[in-house]
Amino acid sequence: MYPDLDEVADGLLSILGLGANVSEASIPTGGSGMISMQHYDIPKSLDQLVVLLRGHGFEMQTNTWNEAGHQIHSIWVRRKVA
Repeated sequence: MYPDLDEVADGLLSILGLGANVSEASIPTGGSGMISMQHYDIPKSLDQLVVLLRGHGFEMQTNTWNEAGHQIHSIWVRRKVA
């Protein structure tokens, strides 16, 4: 399985040392038998990620393709050139 995009974005922000995240908090599910669930919204996560990165002097580019019925996202990040 591929990781969720919000988890990848959080990992990227951690690697860059920005101390921020775009994932939503896990919430208890009550009597469903599961411990918790975590909602994710790919467009929202990408929007938040680009804003955070721009605010710290980075540019971001994304690419998406379909592989074996799954959408695969790549995120390219670099420092802005003056």
